[in-house]
Amino acid sequence: MKVYVITCGEHSDYGMLGISTSKEKAQAYVDKYRQVSRNSMNDLEEYELDALDADKLELIVKYIAEIAIKTGNLFQQSSNAYLGINTELKTAPDECYKDGGYLSWEKKSIIAVSYQSLDAAEQLAKKLLGEHLKGADIGSRAL
Repeated sequence: MKVYVITCGEHSDYGMLGISTSKEKAQAYVDKYRQVSRNSMNDLEEYELDALDADKLELIVKYIAEIAIKTGNLFQQSSNAYLGINTELKTAPDECYKDGGYLSWEKKSIIAVSYQSLDAAEQLAKKLLGEHLKGADIGSRAL
């Protein structure tokens, strides 16, 4: 059985407003909410009820390196670990958690993400910086 989760916000402000078994009712709620709220970050998410399988949980570590465009200096490295199921991107399991990077929203740094190591994230940041300086479009997004 499918359920439809009505969400709002993002990051630490993310939350659920309600759950419905009717997609039409849930979408009507989202549409109404968008009319009366300044928070346009609400959405409708679809889940299969009772589809959880604890045996599929794995420890996922994401390594992040950020490099300044002007100087080429690495100024931030971090890692996040969490339990997750390898379907975060809703693609085939072997396509999830691929390394990648992007231009920061203020366009002052390159942020690289690796699921291998901090060194891999740093090397990817340097590679992306070189591509960016040669004029390649590596994409950008807000943090």
